[in-house]
Amino acid sequence: MQLSLSMPITGKIESLANSQVDLFNSGVLGDGLVVFATGTELQAPFDGYYTQINDHNLHIETADGGQWLLHIGVGLEQLPIMPVEFFGIYNATKLEAGVTLASVAWPDTKMEQLTDLFCEVALVNTNQARLQLQFISLADHEVGDLLGNILTF
Repeated sequence: MQLSLSMPITGKIESLANSQVDLFNSGVLGDGLVVFATGTELQAPFDGYYTQINDHNLHIETADGGQWLLHIGVGLEQLPIMPVEFFGIYNATKLEAGVTLASVAWPDTKMEQLTDLFCEVALVNTNQARLQLQFISLADHEVGDLLGNILTF
């Protein structure tokens, strides 16, 4: 089975190994991608069932049983509250690719005098033995751009 993957937020897409979060860049949870975000609108990257885990993570299950984690990272230890507003994501909400999931108000590091702050969105395939990612290009993309395909084995 093949699933199309769309850009979840405007920014630069890179290998998950470049994530600022050790849990992701080490590959412990699985393979995926990281977007160093410049946009504020977060969209569903593919069709699936979405569940909000906490104030900065979503769990996604695809029709073929794929398991995904969508993580919004901003250097949480420095912020009193997460700058994310989710829209109507409840337990196993069925959504199509391109639906707006959240708005992210990335902090201005210069104005707020924050150090070690990063603005990234990670998409991690947590059952990678069943799936393979095929990306069109690792570069700057707009939210909603087609990024590639996910192949199920």
